[in-house]
Amino acid sequence: MTATKKAPPYFLHASQELQNLTSILKKFGITYFTYLKKFPNGYHVNISSNPEWLEHYYKFELYASSIFDNLKQPDHQEFVIWPAHSSNLPVFTHAENHFNTGNGVTIVKKTPFFHEFYFFSGKVEDTNLMNFYFNNIDLLQRFTFYWKNKAEKLLTTAEKHKIFIPNKLDNPVWEDNLSNKSLIVNSELIQDFLEAIKTRGYTFQGHDFQKINFTSRELECALCLLRGFTVREIAHKLYRSQRTIEKHVDNIKNKLNCQHKSDLIRELIRCGAHVYLKRQT
Repeated sequence: MTATKKAPPYFLHASQELQNLTSILKKFGITYFTYLKKFPNGYHVNISSNPEWLEHYYKFELYASSIFDNLKQPDHQEFVIWPAHSSNLPVFTHAENHFNTGNGVTIVKKTPFFHEFYFFSGKVEDTNLMNFYFNNIDLLQRFTFYWKNKAEKLLTTAEKHKIFIPNKLDNPVWEDNLSNKSLIVNSELIQDFLEAIKTRGYTFQGHDFQKINFTSRELECALCLLRGFTVREIAHKLYRSQRTIEKHVDNIKNKLNCQHKSDLIRELIRCGAHVYLKRQT
């Protein structure tokens, strides 16, 4: 489908269906969440926690000034922080003036076949969010895995309704008005958030871009391996037999198609499992 000035009906339907999944973000002052999947041929999928934003996005052709919709980011970037009033691009100013949202971060995930963008933003006046992003980006990275797993069926259908967006942007630049101050977030709030996005299994993407599912125990073992623990040390830490841990590690190797530990560590980092390291006890 070619882009028009009307939001695709299924994008709006999916956005309404997925609103409950993003309500947990409000604990941190994040009031908007949007998912964008962009393909090299110009087609994309777009879902938001606020369907009205999608209506404006297409009606006013805001995609024409979106740096993310036009794939202009440097290859090394994993996330982009964008403070309120830091850009005069229409997509930013419209969001600030009509939706009071402007302090945001976009987590970028790239493959040779598509790019995914996860947008998180809050109120224009909530400047503390900038410091929250700097100090707690791992929480939002975990949320992206949780959200995509829960939204899998709707996303699969949404791809059947993807639309074509022409690349119109040149080379936008915005000012960097970020503060280096730290923001301490209540530990109970973080724990509540982690508990809310906890799942029995964890889905990652293998080197061949196929889904890889880890059980909770396999992820625990994987994180211990990333910390440099031996199988014996993992068994002691998790109160399991060494043989049981060896079986878990073998399962992880098979799923990631790795034979050697060095290859396994590299693949665990590449697939994104390392984002769970920071909060592991």
